[in-house]
Amino acid sequence: MVNWTKAGVKLGAMNARFPRAVGLLLVLTVLGFGVLPGLWYYSVQRANYIDRSIADAEVLLAFTDSYVGTYADVVAQHGTSDAPVPATYRAQALLAYNAGRGKRLHDSMAMVGVPGHEVAVSADDPLLRKKLLEMDAKDTPARYSELVHLHGQSTLRTVFPSIANKQSCVDCHNSLEGQQRIWQLGDMMGAFVAERDVGLPLAHIRNTSLLVGVLSACLLWTVMLLVSKNHSLQSKSRQLRHMADTDPLTDCLNRRAFFDRISSERSGNESIDEDRWLLLLDLDHFKSINDEFGHAVGYQVLADFASRIRSQIRDNDRFARIGGEEFALLLQGKPNVDFNAIAERLVRSVERMEVFSGSTRVPVTVSAGMIKVPAGETGWYERCMRLADAALYQAKEMGRNRIIVHS
Repeated sequence: MVNWTKAGVKLGAMNARFPRAVGLLLVLTVLGFGVLPGLWYYSVQRANYIDRSIADAEVLLAFTDSYVGTYADVVAQHGTSDAPVPATYRAQALLAYNAGRGKRLHDSMAMVGVPGHEVAVSADDPLLRKKLLEMDAKDTPARYSELVHLHGQSTLRTVFPSIANKQSCVDCHNSLEGQQRIWQLGDMMGAFVAERDVGLPLAHIRNTSLLVGVLSACLLWTVMLLVSKNHSLQSKSRQLRHMADTDPLTDCLNRRAFFDRISSERSGNESIDEDRWLLLLDLDHFKSINDEFGHAVGYQVLADFASRIRSQIRDNDRFARIGGEEFALLLQGKPNVDFNAIAERLVRSVERMEVFSGSTRVPVTVSAGMIKVPAGETGWYERCMRLADAALYQAKEMGRNRIIVHS
């Protein structure tokens, strides 16, 4: 059996360590949004079924009224004194329906009288009697429908008021013996009650709605898992890419990634108002630092040097460690930028670095060779690297801690 809370925690912690409450919240969110389609399906289908059932009752009522519509023909055939009253014809229609189609559909139709002055059979159900009295007390009684529990079954009951709308009907009923009141036009003389057993249909709708909700929750859960998995794969891909492109000690680009980046970007181009300068930087006396202070201090010098340079360049510049203590930097910017001043500032900032071995300050300086990348030239990398390296060698020869620009 699926442990949904653990699954939610796992989903929430796919790329970060979320607390258990976040996993539980994700589970509740999935269940909540998954149940909504089920609730919507249930409410819509239930309303549609009840509306259809009420419409069926209205059709049946119109059918029974057709018996009354032929009453003039009945009077002509039997004579006024021998003709049965219209209610008899309705009663025949109701009996025929209940025994036939109504039995198959679990429907029933009956005529009932208003308590206290019945024309038809009195209602046995106390709740129905109360409703009839409420309807009779209104100036314009209207049809109503409700779900009731009868004989252990959910039943949709629809009550249609029977209004005296013809003077001939009023006169006929007033002439009957044993009348309990004098009828007038507009009086509610009784009601037609249509009842349908809706327990099984509503249960079917409810079960189907539950299935829709479960399937929706599963679908949403699957989508969230796929999205999270995709995000995790993308994150791992970025991590692997970063590891492949980055020097682990200094967090700079490595030699291969540096070359790939500047090769994939545009070379100097006259249509682009931008200058590019290549610098090769080499830490001075780095071997002596390792020999005197140890490799741990040497590693610290490399990391601090890279961090200091990286903090002073822009995002579109490219900085890489291409050898043991050798670094490459590609500066890019508008022609009015003083790249020589930028390079000088970088070199002087390295001179101010504070790296200690115990209480002893480790002196750190850097030499650099610098060359402008020709605009519009392709395949410039190897040539410029060679010329910048020559300028770097010249800086070393001239005493270190300086920049030589190749001219």
